Amino acid sequence: MSSLENGAGQGGGEAASESEESLRSRLADKFRREVSELYSSISSIRRAVRSEIFRLRLTVFFLSIMTGVLGGLGAITLRYTIDYFSELFFLIPQTLGRYCVVALPAIGGFVAWLITYRFAPESRGHDGVAETMKAVSIGSGDIRSRVPLTTTIATSLTIGSGGSAGTEGPIIHISAGLASTVARLFKLDVEHKRLLVVCGAAAGLSAMFNAPIGGALFGLEVVYQGFEFPAVIPVLLSSVVATAVSVALIGDNPVFRPPPVTYHYHELLFCFILGGVIGLLSVMWVKGFFTIEDLLIHINLSGYLKPVLGGALVGAIIYFLPHVGGEGVCVIRGALSGRIAAEMLLLIGLLKILTCGLTLGSGGSGGVFIPSMFIGAMFGGAFGLIVNMLAPSLLSDSTLYAVIGMAAMLAAACRAPLTAVVMSAEMMKDYTMILPLLAGCVTSYFVSRLIMKESIYTLGLFRKGIDVSLELRKDLLDYIRVGEIMSTNVATLDPDMYTFQALEVIERTGHTGYPVVSGDGKLVGIVTFKDVIKAVEEGKEEYRIRDIMSRDLAVAYPDESVRQVVDRMVEYDIGRVPVVDRGNPSKLLGIITRSDVLKAHELSLICRLRRGKSEELRKLLEKIEEERVHEL
Repeated sequence: MSSLENGAGQGGGEAASESEESLRSRLADKFRREVSELYSSISSIRRAVRSEIFRLRLTVFFLSIMTGVLGGLGAITLRYTIDYFSELFFLIPQTLGRYCVVALPAIGGFVAWLITYRFAPESRGHDGVAETMKAVSIGSGDIRSRVPLTTTIATSLTIGSGGSAGTEGPIIHISAGLASTVARLFKLDVEHKRLLVVCGAAAGLSAMFNAPIGGALFGLEVVYQGFEFPAVIPVLLSSVVATAVSVALIGDNPVFRPPPVTYHYHELLFCFILGGVIGLLSVMWVKGFFTIEDLLIHINLSGYLKPVLGGALVGAIIYFLPHVGGEGVCVIRGALSGRIAAEMLLLIGLLKILTCGLTLGSGGSGGVFIPSMFIGAMFGGAFGLIVNMLAPSLLSDSTLYAVIGMAAMLAAACRAPLTAVVMSAEMMKDYTMILPLLAGCVTSYFVSRLIMKESIYTLGLFRKGIDVSLELRKDLLDYIRVGEIMSTNVATLDPDMYTFQALEVIERTGHTGYPVVSGDGKLVGIVTFKDVIKAVEEGKEEYRIRDIMSRDLAVAYPDESVRQVVDRMVEYDIGRVPVVDRGNPSKLLGIITRSDVLKAHELSLICRLRRGKSEELRKLLEKIEEERVHEL
C-alpha cells in the first residue's frame, strides 16, 4: 500500500514538475517574443530616424518656422511702409490744397510702375496671388529674390497715395518670395520648395490680418489647392508663428469690430438669398474688373502714361467720394456698424469696382482680397437695410448682412468658401455667426461657380493660356490605387524551406524578393535574393527560410494610392512591398514592385494627355502589356 502511495506521489510530482517546466517554457517563449517585438520596434524607429525622409521632414519643419517668422516680419514691414507713404503723400494736400488729391494716385502709380518695370514686372498689378499659384502649380517654386522688396515699395506707393487696392496679394507674394529664397538657400527639392512657398503665402496673410487658421486655409484652399496631410502641418505651423510674431510686435487687435449681432434661425433663409445675390454680383465684379483692365491695355498710350491716366481718374473720384480710395478697411467698419445709408452703400460698392480696376489695371501694385470684402460688405449692408425697411419685423439686425455679404463675395470671387467663413470670423474675433456665414458663402460660391469657372486669381492666368488647375499639378499616382496595378500571381517561399531549396526557386523565377507564407496561408516575413546568397556564402545551406527572413515588414493595402507606396519604398529602401488585407494583415493579396510603379507612372502620363477616366485605366494597362509582349 505504501509503495502504491509512493508511486502515486512520484507520478504527481513528475506531473507537477512537467507542468511547471511547461509554464516556464511558455513564459520564456512569450518573453522572447516580446523582446523580439520590442527590438523590432526600436529598429524601425532607429531606421526611420536615420532615413533621408525623416531628415528632410525635420528640415521642412524648422524651415516652416523660419518662414513664419519672415512672413510675420514681412507683413509688419509692409503695414508700416504703407502708413509711412500715406502720411508722406497726404502732406501735399494739407500744404497745397485739397485739389491736389487728384494727382496723388497718379504720382504713386507712376513711381510704382517705374520700379516694377525696372526690377520685377511680376510685382505689378494684382498678380501677386496668381504668380504664387503659378510657381506652386506649374513652376518649380522659384520666385525671384528681388520680388519681396520691389513688391513692398510698389504696393506702399500705390496704396499710400490713395490707389484703390488691397494688401493681401502683395503680402502673399512677398512672404512666398522670402520662403522661396530660403528654400533655395537650403537646396530643397522642387516638391518641398513648393510646399515652403505655400507656407510663406499662408504666413504673410495670417500675420497681415491676425487670422492664423484663415491664412492657413487660404494657403491650402487657394494656393496649394488641396488639403493633403503632409502639407497641412507645415502650413499651419508657419501661420501660427507668423501671427505670433505680428501679435507680439503690433498687438492683438481684430481688423473689424462690429457691434454684437443677434439673429433668429428663420433669417438663414435671407442669408441664402443674399448668398445667391452676391454670387451674381461677384461675376459682375470679376468681369467688370477685367473689362476695365482690357480697356486700359488697348488704349494707345505709352506704358508709363497709363498709370498716370488711371491714377488721375481714381484721384478725381476720390476727390468727390474719399470712401473708395486706399484699402478701405475703415469704410468696411462703417458698413458693419450700420452708419452708412443704403443708397450710399450701393454707390460706394459700384465705384469701388471702377477705382480698383483703374488702379491695378493701369499698373499699380495691390491685391483684390480686401476690395472683394469691401464690395461684398457694401452690397450686403444695402441688402439688409432695404429688407429691414420693407419688412422691419423679419430681421433682427440689418448689419448682420454686411458681414454675410463681405464673406460671401470673398468666397465667390476668390473660390475660397472655407477661407471666407473662418477668416471673417477671425478678423472680427466673433464666432457666433458661423451658421449664417456658411449659408451665405456656400450659396454664393455655388452660384458663381455655375456661371464662371475661373476665380479672380486664375482668370488672368487663364486668359494668358496658363492653367493652374489642381489636375495639372497633382501627380496622378495619387489617384491610382495599389489594387489596380499590383501583381496577384505572387511567387512565395515556405518558412520551412531550406536555403538551398530557396536558391533553386530564385534561379527558376528570377525575382529579387519573396514573401514568406506559412502552410496555413499567413504572411510571416519576406526574404530577398541577397539574404539567400549571403546565407549560402556563409555555409548556411541547411538553414531554413524562417532563420534568415525579415519579420519587420513594410506592407501596402489595396486601397492605398501608388504615391503612398512609393514614399514607403524610398523610406525603407526596398524594391517590392507585399499587399495585404487591411482587416487581416497576415493575408497576402499580391505584391507591388518598382516595375509596377513605373507602369503606373506611364499610365498616369497617358491619362494626363488623354484626360482618361478610371474606366480607361484597365484598357490602357492591357494595351501597354500587349505592346510589350509583341516587342518581346
